[in-house]
Amino acid sequence: MSPARNARAVSVTTAITATFSQALRPLGSQQGPILQAFSSQASRAKSSITCTGNTLKYTPSSSFKPGETIFATITTAAQSSSGEHLAAPQVFQFTTATSPSTGTFGGGSDPVVGDNATSVTLGDLDGDGDLDMLTANYNTDGTVSVRLNDGRGNFTGKQEVKVGYGPYQVVLSDVDNDGDLDLLTANANTVVSTVSVRLNNGKGTFGGAQEVKTGENPHALALADVDGDGDLDLLVANYVDSSSNYTSSTVSVRLNNGTGEFASQGQEVMVGTRPMGVAAGDLDNDGDIDFVTVNSNITTASVRLNNGRGIFGGGQEVNVGVSPHAVKLGDIDGDGDLDLVTGDLNTNTVSIRFNNGSGSFSDGQTVTLSTGARSIALGDVDGDGDLDLLAATYTGNKVEVHMNNGTGAFTNKQEVSVGEGPYSLALGDVDGDGDLDFATVNNTSKTVSVRLNQNDNKRLAEEVSIYPNPAHLKAQMILPARLGNQALHMRIINVVGQTMIERDLTVEQLMMPSGLVLKSLANGVYYVCLDTSEGRVIKRVVVEK
Repeated sequence: MSPARNARAVSVTTAITATFSQALRPLGSQQGPILQAFSSQASRAKSSITCTGNTLKYTPSSSFKPGETIFATITTAAQSSSGEHLAAPQVFQFTTATSPSTGTFGGGSDPVVGDNATSVTLGDLDGDGDLDMLTANYNTDGTVSVRLNDGRGNFTGKQEVKVGYGPYQVVLSDVDNDGDLDLLTANANTVVSTVSVRLNNGKGTFGGAQEVKTGENPHALALADVDGDGDLDLLVANYVDSSSNYTSSTVSVRLNNGTGEFASQGQEVMVGTRPMGVAAGDLDNDGDIDFVTVNSNITTASVRLNNGRGIFGGGQEVNVGVSPHAVKLGDIDGDGDLDLVTGDLNTNTVSIRFNNGSGSFSDGQTVTLSTGARSIALGDVDGDGDLDLLAATYTGNKVEVHMNNGTGAFTNKQEVSVGEGPYSLALGDVDGDGDLDFATVNNTSKTVSVRLNQNDNKRLAEEVSIYPNPAHLKAQMILPARLGNQALHMRIINVVGQTMIERDLTVEQLMMPSGLVLKSLANGVYYVCLDTSEGRVIKRVVVEK
């Protein structure tokens, strides 16, 4: 399969391919979806699937969004030329590359949303290529606020979508397989415990009125193809379970019939008490989707493993900080498996727990925050190919940004001011410049704070140049004398965010006529990214041979 499972910096223009040991039947003679890809940020209308010999290829109709996670499923409908079906489905995920940047945030705007908003998510709702915004408003009216992007990170509009009572979390993805992003909310109440499903008409207007019955008081949900049949199913974390005398809680599994209609009943998986978050991914690298919850009444995360048919059991209770409220999965240390990250509200920490490759978690760093975080996010905010950490501190009214050194250790904290009571945090390229910006929904101030990623150190950028440019086989960098002869980390990155050359060089070496050796690069546009004592600077170079 390509891209590789859990890859962290895949080109946004990539195709998804699967190569089999035998030749395949032509697509027209195979029944059901064979290779599906799912995005939570972009529409996939008119994407194509081709079959050549023993290779399936999925080509998206447009580029993936920078820094987004894509899930893909190869189903058992895949059939060899002799009539044999694939023995078991394969589900995997990868994350796309981002453009190099300083990873510092500023500017932006603070659009107004509905009362008591507790969740924010970003995605292209109207198919115009930019990321729009949704917030779940945890109120008796039961609404989701829709705000459309003008392409530069400015959000307007007043659409309010009616959903169930007390929507606590909202997520986006294509649940009816028509190529656009639909919305779902977890409605946190004990009277009528449901997930609301609202289908997109392709233009950012939502309709339909399915209410999926779940366990009691659902607070969080995740979408993933848990049974490997080529559509997205529901995992819903239910805060309480009165049948157990409130000593445990459940995750409701509700399967999709392929048209966005979810089963009214399904497995109820026992987890720790009062889960506030759930995340899905292939934790044991066996080709199916597992899940993990964070249990706010205790100090654990519950790992539950899939048997390949959407039935969950086994797993582990992983010790984390006190009252964990947020959970994310991602390959933090670059070893190819998904690690566990939790936001621990009452200990003002983020717990990092490393995966041994088989879904067992241990060790890891504890990142100390200024105050407790209700929401965390993972993404490559500086474009260096690894996953950085952001945490929204609820009482501090800030987002803390912690950079990954590539091995899963986080350093270099930056604090970014946002509105009052940041409750939820989302990452996405809202201004279309290829790097990750962020948005927080602020429960107290009834706003969303949009903060833009700054591309480079402006003063330093004005003093740095490349000569000649366009360049042939080599070039030199012109650098200010005050940098002395310090050691610099240099990367040359292509236009889709892939690192082509990486070196540690001194100022003196870079200022030599052959300081930049470009002979291995094809003709095209590249970015030279330098990490200096004054921060990061990014310069464009054109290679012409």
